[in-house]
Amino acid sequence: MPTTKLEKADVENLQIFVNACDLRRDLHSFARYVSENEIKRAHRDNTLPKAHLKRIAKLMTDTSVIRDVNDDGYSLWIDYIDRLSLKLGFVDYQTEGTYMGYSSQSESYPDNYIDFSDKTYENFLNQSLQKQEDDILNVLVHDAEPCDNEFFKHGPLSMLDRFDGWGCATGTMTQISFLKTRTYLLELLSNCEAGVWYSTASLIEYVENNNPFFLIPEKLSLKKPQYDEGLYHNFIETKTGSRYGKSWGVENLKDRFQRVEGRFIERFLEGIPLNLGYVDAAYSEKREDNYPSLNRLQAFRVTDRLLNAINGSVKEPEITVLPNYEIHIDSLLYPAKALDRLFDLCDVVIIDIHSVLKLSKKKVIEQLAVHENLNVIGLLKRLSVHEIPGNVKKEIATWAEHADNFIVYRGFGLLEGDMDRDSAGRFVSVAVAPDINIILDPETLHKHLEKAGKIPVYVNHSDSSLKSLQNNIQSRFARKNSPKKRKAQKINKYTLKRTVHVILEFPDKEIYEAFTNALLDKGYVLDTNNQMKTVSYTKRDEKIITEVLNSIKMKYSTVIKDT
Repeated sequence: MPTTKLEKADVENLQIFVNACDLRRDLHSFARYVSENEIKRAHRDNTLPKAHLKRIAKLMTDTSVIRDVNDDGYSLWIDYIDRLSLKLGFVDYQTEGTYMGYSSQSESYPDNYIDFSDKTYENFLNQSLQKQEDDILNVLVHDAEPCDNEFFKHGPLSMLDRFDGWGCATGTMTQISFLKTRTYLLELLSNCEAGVWYSTASLIEYVENNNPFFLIPEKLSLKKPQYDEGLYHNFIETKTGSRYGKSWGVENLKDRFQRVEGRFIERFLEGIPLNLGYVDAAYSEKREDNYPSLNRLQAFRVTDRLLNAINGSVKEPEITVLPNYEIHIDSLLYPAKALDRLFDLCDVVIIDIHSVLKLSKKKVIEQLAVHENLNVIGLLKRLSVHEIPGNVKKEIATWAEHADNFIVYRGFGLLEGDMDRDSAGRFVSVAVAPDINIILDPETLHKHLEKAGKIPVYVNHSDSSLKSLQNNIQSRFARKNSPKKRKAQKINKYTLKRTVHVILEFPDKEIYEAFTNALLDKGYVLDTNNQMKTVSYTKRDEKIITEVLNSIKMKYSTVIKDT
């Protein structure tokens, strides 16, 4: 589609909406949180528990999500990310509930824990950014049922109202290929110029003139009497403010394409493209007299994300290490794999299209101590598009010298002195130096050395401290010079505050889950451990514990016993 066919729009008097959420970053943040936490979905409505929602909201890129959770108790954006994770196979949980009895009027979801697929997620991360984007887009464009599409369903960022869904699973709606329709519109948008505001009306006019059957097929395979009802019988208009009042169909109206296909194009723009950051939208604040609203999303502009994603030209992240230990990452899309590798070694300065991290001495030393074979310089070389600065290499090598691993041996002894070959083979566990050995069974070795006339000195150290050695004992670990007496210094007095944590241990999973579910239902968040079946709290939280225990006492009789 030549962009000259579309009219440019003046948005001075329009309400401009730019998606502040980074879907890809939020998707990875959600995946990491679920992988690290055991989450049981709500029994009644299968939603995420409020305590987890609040924590997840803090990980999202747009802080308004936190406000939504606090004010409304839920977030459409988190729900969207949650469902996208399910469709991508990162997580798995029951989506169809069961009726718990003959009197049940709605489905329930007992013991519906979220399972995280490490393998699926790892395979996704190992793909190129272009392939990751293709997978996300493929899931979204395929997501359509006759009643689950832009005509009837609100998206997480939608501002436009929808058609009434009555009869949506019949007639014309069953004939529409939303995959084909969405793919066609995305390809049209990919021919636009990034950053230019275009008139939505001109886009609708272009589609009507060049592909009028992009949505509803020219010929339907419907049987009577559905076919006799016409192509547009699923779409009913009403007066604004009276959704269930006087209504009329659009079948015989001259501008029915604008009223149905045009409305779809408006709602498509604020669906997948807006959620992915492919477009920005501009709305008129003037309300129309008909419902659903018509010609309210009056302008749009596409972004570089759309042009690169649809045209298959998404580049891998460009990473540069600077002499000041900063790591700069240029990436149009969120580079989760590269960032995950660097987060353990760096402090975050900013995360955006141009992200900045800074190497942390403390984090590097900690990682080297835990992972003996970690080659930090080698990792940076593989990630960086330029040579690593010499001063950074030297500094990392210096940090590595501080990361030696020390192993504490319990029940062993440390022997100073030479040993004969037979004794070494019998007693030595680890040779630290030619005359220093970690040995097994130090008491037996002491008796063996006494019989051999070696005159050994046996020192049994306690678990809390090392015993001092006498002055006549030769040892490389003994202090040769006694410390000089220091002048008495003025002692400053401080008051230290102490917080005592109490750990409540539950005997089995049943009462533990009953307690924690009641805790969440009352809106309390305490430190819980699902594996150990424990709840940790301070003295000021004792009233909460008592209140929750009282709420379940009809089924569970409890007595707290101190250990």
